[in-house]
Amino acid sequence: MKTIRLLALFILTAFTSQAYAELILDPAACETGSSFCATSDDNSGNKPEDIYELFGVKVDELLYKSNVGGSDEGSYADYYSTVYNPAVDPEGGTVSFDGGDAANCQDNGCFFEVKGGSGDPARYLFDITGWDGMMDIVMRNFWPENNSISHIAIWSGAPLCDNDSVQQLSECQEPPTEVPEPSSLVIMSLALLGLISRKKIAAKL
Repeated sequence: MKTIRLLALFILTAFTSQAYAELILDPAACETGSSFCATSDDNSGNKPEDIYELFGVKVDELLYKSNVGGSDEGSYADYYSTVYNPAVDPEGGTVSFDGGDAANCQDNGCFFEVKGGSGDPARYLFDITGWDGMMDIVMRNFWPENNSISHIAIWSGAPLCDNDSVQQLSECQEPPTEVPEPSSLVIMSLALLGLISRKKIAAKL
């Protein structure tokens, strides 16, 4: 399911004798109602809660964030770099893996955020669960007329369910239903027996 959805975004390109793959992110996917892309009008700072509201997934770590014209942040900031296109007021760019530890987005849910300086929508969010952490992520056509990218971020969620589906991912994170302990069941049973006995005695009187 998710793997098939992501494969639809992978564009294989031949260069000399070597083939490589890219993960293409385009806001047009959101306009077609795709389940792996969503938008938010919240123009405030980092908003991992948007991911929970839109995808039902609780985010627990900022893996990588690149600020246009500024520094990089996140637990994997040393292993990734971003080149924006154009360099000023960009509407696209490429996130590349520079070596070292790659982010684990195959066992954990991962989400890619593209934030604009202003405009509508304020941010685009993509579910990139299944990304191998080493493939280039290419952004295209973000706010080509009245806005530009201010930063991008990659967020990590909790471990995936066995079936790898976003719909089940939130269910995996629900707290387990509490099962009464045996001692509690015994107390409840004795209480019920007491009530039954009292009713029988009252009936006889």
